[in-house]
Amino acid sequence: MRFNYNIEILGKSYDLDNNILNLSDQLLGNDGIYELSEKIVYKAMIESLFLIQNNIYDESLKQLLNSLKIIDSIKELDLSYNFINGDCFDYFKDYLLNTKSLNYLNLSNNNIKEENVLILCEGIKHNKSLKEINLFNNDLNTKSIKALRDALIVNKGIEKVSVNFYTLGLYAAEEFLKIYNYRNALNIIYK
Repeated sequence: MRFNYNIEILGKSYDLDNNILNLSDQLLGNDGIYELSEKIVYKAMIESLFLIQNNIYDESLKQLLNSLKIIDSIKELDLSYNFINGDCFDYFKDYLLNTKSLNYLNLSNNNIKEENVLILCEGIKHNKSLKEINLFNNDLNTKSIKALRDALIVNKGIEKVSVNFYTLGLYAAEEFLKIYNYRNALNIIYK
């Protein structure tokens, strides 16, 4: 069932059309994300949440992920072009371990570091609903690529992964080729 309604954040009203909440490029910052986190639990029919380029940092994202875990209706979550690179990844792992609805996760362009990818991969490994993940333009290295490879070998439900090999080199390409040979259906996008 599709609904049209709105949500007010930081004094501005945003329309939700066909269960999609697009708050991209609104520069909500931590205050806006905190407010969204409190209000989103009452909008359980949201299926797509786009928060591209909003100056989101780890602290406010923790609260948002807890709220998303409560409603568990989000199928698409796009957090690209933010500042997610710190201690929120245990919350991401918990969210991925508990959500039964998320199909698409975009964390591109967040400067995510190796240790955070390792934590994220634990959630990816055991998530049953995730089909596509975008980690393009993050600070991945050989150790994080190995963890991602291992997660993709365990989680056969993921169909598409986006990463950038040109910064990772031949080793990463070889690791993903191993995954592809192991699972013919995986679509690897590299730029």
